[in-house]
Amino acid sequence: MTWRTVQLKDGTCDQDKIILNIFGQRPVNFVGPDEEFKAMLTIDANSNCLVLIINHHVWFSDIVKLCAEHITNNINEVYIGINRYYLLGNDTKNSISSESSAGADILSAVKQYAIPQDFNLVNQGTYDNDLGTAFNFVQPLTWIHCQRASQ
Repeated sequence: MTWRTVQLKDGTCDQDKIILNIFGQRPVNFVGPDEEFKAMLTIDANSNCLVLIINHHVWFSDIVKLCAEHITNNINEVYIGINRYYLLGNDTKNSISSESSAGADILSAVKQYAIPQDFNLVNQGTYDNDLGTAFNFVQPLTWIHCQRASQ
């Protein structure tokens, strides 16, 4: 029995719901550790839609590198989910503003430094509506959804 089955049974966590709402059954290139959720999606490594899940310990420079590696010229839409408790800190020379709400500073920095400038923000959020019930997933959830302006 997996952690997903134990914690969610047949349900979905906040992040699953957001991704399913954004992409539905459209093909996505999924980069992340959750193979069971990946099986719920229509996967195509050549899709122009990217789902990037960052649920492991990283420095901010690692997020910038992951985005540069995966947000290629053929990507037109991207969802990035970050577990903000796993962000070790800012190891770059980039100035990251301190925001009042948890995760807002991360989202601002990701949009400014990690996502290509020709992408427009569609939506973003910082919350943990699961209240720890899905603890092994991307909680507390900090997420951003962007589309390439030239679409």
